[in-house]
Amino acid sequence: QELANLLWTFANQTLYHENLFAAVALHARGRIAEFDNFDLSQLLWSFAKVWWRDEQLLREAAHDMVHGRKKRLKHMYAQDLGCVLWAFAMLQWEDAELFRGLAFAVRDQLHTLKPLDIGNVAWALSVSGQLDLGTARSIAGHVLKGQMSRKGSFSKGWRQQRHS
Repeated sequence: QELANLLWTFANQTLYHENLFAAVALHARGRIAEFDNFDLSQLLWSFAKVWWRDEQLLREAAHDMVHGRKKRLKHMYAQDLGCVLWAFAMLQWEDAELFRGLAFAVRDQLHTLKPLDIGNVAWALSVSGQLDLGTARSIAGHVLKGQMSRKGSFSKGWRQQRHS
């Protein structure tokens, strides 16, 4: 957890320290299963934010997401899914099985996504070539129903834009 928090702090400020990112990647390899869902999502997001692409770490993380004992895709919160999707898409990771699994998980939690999360999810699936028709329809239907914001600001703006 501490490693994920440290990297997130550096990445969030766009502070790239090559030796730090290399050391954390080396330390995390072979230990992906030890990370909880939130920490793994933050770790992957941090690497993507500074364009640090560690093939072995990404391969292990992708495998763990789909085949790991924690069954992460079934137990991740929407925000974590969004971070993971964004990270793999930013790093141009090609893994159709991973993105299919993530797309399926997103459809199951669509109603919990915040506007920023749903935008990131749609973008990530699109740029990775994995925005399937079912997910696209679900996202569009969700937006058109005006359920994007609990406060209503997005919904109101969407309705105003549609009618003008």
